[in-house]
Amino acid sequence: MKKEEKHSGKIKKFLKVLFTLLPVIISIEVLAAHFSRHNIPAMTFFALLFPLLFFLKKEWVKKVTILFLLVGFFEWVRTTYVLTMIRIHYQMPFLRMIIILVSVAFLTLISGLVFKTKTLKERYSQNSNTSTMSTWAFILTAVVLIIARAKSPILILLADRFLPGSGGVEILLLATYSAFVVEWLFNSKKIDGIRSKIWLFFSIVFFSQVILGLLGLNKFLMTGKLHLPVPAMIVGVPIYRGYGFFMPILLTVTIIFVGPAWCSYLCYIGAWDNSLARKTKVPKAFSVKYRFIQALILIFVALIAYLLRVLGVNWIIASILGGLFGIVGVGIMIFISRKLGVMAHCTTYCPIGIITTVLGKLNPFRIRINRDTCTNCMACTLACRYNSLTPENVKNGKAGFFCTLCGDCLTACPHTSIEYSFYNKATITARKVFFVLIAVFHAVFLGVARI
Repeated sequence: MKKEEKHSGKIKKFLKVLFTLLPVIISIEVLAAHFSRHNIPAMTFFALLFPLLFFLKKEWVKKVTILFLLVGFFEWVRTTYVLTMIRIHYQMPFLRMIIILVSVAFLTLISGLVFKTKTLKERYSQNSNTSTMSTWAFILTAVVLIIARAKSPILILLADRFLPGSGGVEILLLATYSAFVVEWLFNSKKIDGIRSKIWLFFSIVFFSQVILGLLGLNKFLMTGKLHLPVPAMIVGVPIYRGYGFFMPILLTVTIIFVGPAWCSYLCYIGAWDNSLARKTKVPKAFSVKYRFIQALILIFVALIAYLLRVLGVNWIIASILGGLFGIVGVGIMIFISRKLGVMAHCTTYCPIGIITTVLGKLNPFRIRINRDTCTNCMACTLACRYNSLTPENVKNGKAGFFCTLCGDCLTACPHTSIEYSFYNKATITARKVFFVLIAVFHAVFLGVARI
């Protein structure tokens, strides 16, 4: 009997929440109808399914909704102005239209006041420590994907290829996922665990699409043509072809915002090296001198690509050489990274690694160690799979030159002596901003990164 009463109470509470949210839901669905009438299918789907977020008891849902209602208000104002100018031009009556549209605009705006009620305050007041971060992650992910979809000459979102206009659904899902990712990273007691999971998830999604493309399902390929998924080809292919600079540009943009974190969060191959290295719980010592091999390999890849182009070598042969380079890299992961517990492929073999770590120094984010509270316990050294927290690094109070900003050391330190810094100022704000950017790039890459 008590269970039935409890179940009945939950239903009543949910209906009360739903009734309270009704003005907001109506405002958003009217916006969906508006977008549909003006043939903007992506925004139609986005607005149509947006109310599903209300099932999540998160404070950021409230903030995102209020912002969306504000956007809706300005959209109605813009529409009012445009239609009024058209009617004036054709000498048609417009006063009644203005009254109706302005009324809709203000009703859309004030509908957000329902979040001031006690019912919704109680429902959407959880996770306040990350609500602002999640809000920004959601907004930035949605904006970037909306712009990318609008500006891309091809159907960049997978959903659009199967159902035209449904890219709005994918944008909503990825933006929501981004909001959760930043929450997981910030609240995690072990960053390395969360990071490894979302990184491997990205790699699985990426290569699943490659496999489906190989099986003849061309919709899963970005351009309908298969390219070699080897990171070194980011350098080699443009040099060999003399064009195709999308990936180098994307890499550069990533480095500008999150520095060398490409190599610890966003590389589709790096996730394999990370997973295999973690098979050995305690990483073994690894000479920093091996990093110079990486620089030599970068020069070698660029030189070979140039010679293949000059000599007019067939693209099939060039692809085979690129494939062999990738196979050697996988071998290094299996036989060296797995044995040493250090990401040998990413730190000594992959030429992109040296690019991101060198150019990444232009980025203001760093890992800093508070020497006043550090006890030299070396827990951070054992957590670092990039060999960037040697005893000398710890003594100097900063991670080594080849640090990828993975953040594993932050939660590994028992004294909370390690933090992200921004322009040499180590603050919790720097960590928040960094994780927001990482969540956005991760979610965007998940949506658009295909061969």
